[in-house]
Amino acid sequence: MLQVEKSARQRFFIILGVLGFLLGGMLVSGIITRYTESTELQSNNVSLEEIRRESAKLRETRVALNTLAQEGRWAEVVAMADKSLAESDRPAVRTYRAEALWRSQNRDESLKEWEKLLQKEDPIQMADLFALRGDTAAFRKHGEELLNRVSLKMATPLEANNMAWGTLILKNGMADYSQAVALAQKAVQEARDDQDRWTYLNTLGVALYRAGEYQKAIDTLMTAEAIFSDPFNWPFLAMAYYQLDKKAEATEWSERFRAKMDSSFATLEVSLNRHELLLFADEMNALMR
Repeated sequence: MLQVEKSARQRFFIILGVLGFLLGGMLVSGIITRYTESTELQSNNVSLEEIRRESAKLRETRVALNTLAQEGRWAEVVAMADKSLAESDRPAVRTYRAEALWRSQNRDESLKEWEKLLQKEDPIQMADLFALRGDTAAFRKHGEELLNRVSLKMATPLEANNMAWGTLILKNGMADYSQAVALAQKAVQEARDDQDRWTYLNTLGVALYRAGEYQKAIDTLMTAEAIFSDPFNWPFLAMAYYQLDKKAEATEWSERFRAKMDSSFATLEVSLNRHELLLFADEMNALMR
């Protein structure tokens, strides 16, 4: 799992709690990007009343979109998102539209939205785009460039984790995962605290899964789950159990993951890099079909 600097993560949760996701632009596909301080709101002459109205409108839209999503009415989700965006270009709603398009199998239109939302100057988000495009050759070349950026000996845990993660997003994205495994192991070993460690354990578990070490992947991901249960673990637990022909366990984790994806759509219970979860859901469903 990608990790951001702690200071950035803390700022995100503070602002999320205070502003209540009110302008819809603080979160893009669950990705921490830029933060709007109160001084910036003032400089843009946004009144408190306008903020309240926008917050209420976005909250109303989220509730309606979530209701439709839980009934699998993705075409109606798209239509409602279009109506909301016609009133105001709310980036949060744009991410909901992108996911709804993806889940209704309109991948070309969904990709157009992700192309707008993801930042191409960010190396991990560029890896995400290659994965969303299904461009294995470009993803692999980019992954090799990421690995060349970091030294196993000199990398910080954060650098080791994130460069490894950038090679793991796409199934069969790399020819060899040994370097990703080594980097993820380093991150886990040098984690400062449990908050970092569970993130790095997820990356290591996914790397081990990609390397075909299914039981080790399960053991690692379950260690992460013991610290903090997170949806990024669940599709890989499902797939690893499935690969070991443990169908009951695989079904348990896959159903848990699908239920969470549906219930958390368009809510404040966001996951970082939710578009990656969509890719993992596709991979899991294809394997277990």
